[in-house]
Amino acid sequence: MQAVYSEGSYEHFTGDGTVLTEHPRYAYHRLMTGDRDIIFAPAPTAAQQKRAEEAGLELKLTPVAKEAFVFYVPRGNRVSGLTEQEIRGIYGGGLAEWSDVGGRKEPIITYQRKTGSRSQQEMERIMDGTPFAHPPTEPVSEFSSGGIVRELAEYRNSRGAIGYSYRNTAQPLAEKGNVKLLEVDGIPPGTKEIQSGAYPYIQTIYAVTAGSDNPNTGKLIEWILSDERQRLVAQSGFTPIRQTD
Repeated sequence: MQAVYSEGSYEHFTGDGTVLTEHPRYAYHRLMTGDRDIIFAPAPTAAQQKRAEEAGLELKLTPVAKEAFVFYVPRGNRVSGLTEQEIRGIYGGGLAEWSDVGGRKEPIITYQRKTGSRSQQEMERIMDGTPFAHPPTEPVSEFSSGGIVRELAEYRNSRGAIGYSYRNTAQPLAEKGNVKLLEVDGIPPGTKEIQSGAYPYIQTIYAVTAGSDNPNTGKLIEWILSDERQRLVAQSGFTPIRQTD
C-alpha cells in the first residue's frame, strides 16, 4: 500500500480503510457481492467456487506469492526437524517426550490455535483425521457469568514448547533469535524450497477478481508480477512466486 498510494499511515486495516484485512470467507463473500474489486487470498473452497458459479461469476485467480505453514520451537531445542508422521504423533499425543524424536527427555508442550482460524484449519488438514491431544489451557474470567473458564493458551517460548503458524508470522521471531523453524521430512522452509515446491506445506496466495470493471485492477496485478514488485512481496514476509534478480 505504501508503494502504491500516497505517503501515509496504513497500520489499521479495518473499518473504512483503504485496504482491509478479513478472513478469506468474508473476503470471498464481499468479492462476489461486488463490494471488493480484488482480494489477495488462498484459493477458494469448493463451496465458494460453487457459490460463484451459481451467481454466474467467474473467479479469476492469478498467483502472486507463496506461503509456507511452519512449525517452530525455542532456539535451544536440539531438534531441528520432524517428519510428517512425527508431527501427527506429537499433536495426536502418541509422542509425548522430545526424546521420542531425538531431543531431551522432557515433555512436549503442544500449543494449538483457535478453532476456525486459518492456521488451525491447515493443521486439521495436516492431521488428516488424527484427533488432537488436549492443548495447554489457562484460566480466564468469564464476565458474562462471573465465573472462571479455561481457554486455549497462547504460545509461550518455554523449553518444551512447539507451535505452528504461517511463515510470514513466524519468520520475524526466528530472525530475532527467539525461535527456530523446523525442517519437515528433512526440508527447511526456505525461499528456494518454497518456490520449488519441495517443502511439503505450501499455500499459493492469489490475486482474485470476479469480473470487476475497475480498469486499475488488471494494472495492479500486472504491476505486482513485475520483478521489482515481487521483491516487495519478499519484503512483506511472503515468498515470491519465482526467483528475481
